[in-house]
Amino acid sequence: MSEKDKELYRIIESILRRAREKKELTNVEVSNMLKQKGVKISDTSLRRYESGEHAIKIEFLKVLCDFYGLNYNDVMKEAQILRLKSLDPSYKVFSEKDPNPIAKAYGSDTAEVIEIYSKLNTKGKEQALTQLRMIANTPDFIESDKRREGLA
Repeated sequence: MSEKDKELYRIIESILRRAREKKELTNVEVSNMLKQKGVKISDTSLRRYESGEHAIKIEFLKVLCDFYGLNYNDVMKEAQILRLKSLDPSYKVFSEKDPNPIAKAYGSDTAEVIEIYSKLNTKGKEQALTQLRMIANTPDFIESDKRREGLA
């Protein structure tokens, strides 16, 4: 495994450790809870994943993301961004001049929706999209064409 890959795994593992600590769980508790769900993993293996002693397999990473209520894709994006920042401390997701281009382009409400959406787990995101699609197909809730053209 390359040094870049090792760094990425260390970052992913730190994200998982933070998620576990945020839930105020020990590795023993997580191991026991996962065993009750049919996932056999020892607390020692969890500790080794979190410490970077062992690289976590993608399948198990997805299980842990689901267990902690994290979105796998969001974890991978965050890990990539953190890795880039570790390689180049000047790296910024948004520029200093334009800290939130989404809010600038679409308004603060849209930026807020994205922020809230990013906190949801997979099931929550599916539910939110279903609701948004339903609302978007309701004429009373759709902006006029002229107003939409002004935002484009």
